[in-house]
Amino acid sequence: MGMISQRFNLNLLLLLIIIILLIVAIFYPVALIPAALAGAFIDGYPFARIFIPIPLLILFLLGLHNDFYAFGTLAMILLLVLLFIRSITKHFSFKF
Repeated sequence: MGMISQRFNLNLLLLLIIIILLIVAIFYPVALIPAALAGAFIDGYPFARIFIPIPLLILFLLGLHNDFYAFGTLAMILLLVLLFIRSITKHFSFKF
């Protein structure tokens, strides 16, 4: 395995923080605000600075009214987990 870049480490850390905050946000919608802020700092993925924070803030508004909130949060967690797995497999060349 080669050296891991510092930017890659920061992106993985931010993705993990966002995923943890989304799990917390299932019960406390206020956790979506720091998750959206953390998503604004992810660098290196196409459209990540727009794709992650804006849906999280929209989910926050849905969480205030409980309309499809749990489904939207779980879908966002799934998308971020897939992005996390894709970035690890691409960087380390793992094959499943």
